[in-house]
Amino acid sequence: MKNWATALRALSPRQVAIAVFLMAFALRVAGVLATHQYRDLERFEVERTAISLAQTGVFGNPYAIPTGPTAHLSPGYPLALAALFRIFGTGIAGEIVKQMLACACSAAVCSFIPALGRVMSIPAAASVGAGLFAALLPLKFRTETQGDWETPFGALGLMLVMAVTLMAWRGAPLRWHVAIWNGLAWSVALLFVSAFLPLFFVVMIIGVAMAGSKAYPRFVSVRYASVRYVAVVCLVVALSLAPWAWRNWRALGSPVVMRDNTGLELRVSNNDLAGPSEERNYENGVYHRYHPLQSEQEARKVAELGEIAYNRLAMAEARAWIEAHPARFLQLTLQRAQWYWFFSDGRFLLKALLLGIYTALALVGVGYLYRRDRAAFAIVLAVLVMVPLPNYLVHVGLRHRYMIDWLLTLLASLTVWEWTAGRSSREPTKFKPA
Repeated sequence: MKNWATALRALSPRQVAIAVFLMAFALRVAGVLATHQYRDLERFEVERTAISLAQTGVFGNPYAIPTGPTAHLSPGYPLALAALFRIFGTGIAGEIVKQMLACACSAAVCSFIPALGRVMSIPAAASVGAGLFAALLPLKFRTETQGDWETPFGALGLMLVMAVTLMAWRGAPLRWHVAIWNGLAWSVALLFVSAFLPLFFVVMIIGVAMAGSKAYPRFVSVRYASVRYVAVVCLVVALSLAPWAWRNWRALGSPVVMRDNTGLELRVSNNDLAGPSEERNYENGVYHRYHPLQSEQEARKVAELGEIAYNRLAMAEARAWIEAHPARFLQLTLQRAQWYWFFSDGRFLLKALLLGIYTALALVGVGYLYRRDRAAFAIVLAVLVMVPLPNYLVHVGLRHRYMIDWLLTLLASLTVWEWTAGRSSREPTKFKPA
């Protein structure tokens, strides 16, 4: 362990990042080419919306039949895919490029893990070990390579905002341009994953509440300055999201800031046929009965009522079912939480075992992080509490946790390092800015 750690310290952070990226990218590309998964042109909401935008100029039509403009999705990834499909087409060539882009994004997530570990005061050996584990063992291969969802880009966005926020908290003094860059980082992340909005507000509140405390050794000591800084970040985010809300007001009749599909997702996940697993719900016909992507009858309702009214109706039906079946809803909620944190599909025992082990190690690692870096602990705790919340209410798939899997891998690696080399290591535990 000591020799390995010494060898790692001889590499520059850039060399480590490049090496991890190349390993991760090569492995994923090889898997894509070996499995020929690019020949599967089944299209989900993201791709249907991107194709509609590329071919007709309409950001919409995500379901089984054309239904018009949509706010079912966050705009970032469909816009990027639309540009890709416009250039390379919607056939196999476009699909190959789409999957190569997903592989590159997933590889970037792996390569940035060591850098995030450094920002969080995690030892170099543990940080690089986490990056190598993520690169060489893609436990969620399809999520990382198919590009059917924005999940890898969401993971990258989460890494960006965590790094920028932590570095800003430790900056002295907090200047206007720092606040603007922080706001832009959050804006990019939110345009790809609007579900980060509650996390954004929690992180901003933490920043104000803990300004000048020991957890923030170089953060501003004057509370007014921290409030001013957060206000600038919030203003930048509001201005960045305003065009999307304005577009939704004009196209759908409602200034939707995030997504408008909450009612639909709650109804699909809470009904007489539903279970905790997204994949099993699909196999059991839940989607074909309740979701307009698979059900033409439901898609016709969307076209007739409009997307906003349809989701209000779906929300009312979901609430009615929950009120009529409180015990079953509680059972589903607990099962979904279990599936989110400890993958429970008995058909994939080895994967379930590996995911369960590193999840348990990661939860232990949260305690070790508290001892090493209180600022990092605060933002990590916010992420681990806020990001999973929606998935306790709607069904869970392997892809849903991917956005924080890199963080769990990093925390698990910290636990292993503490148990093996940590006691004898003299590596400093405090963050030292470059």
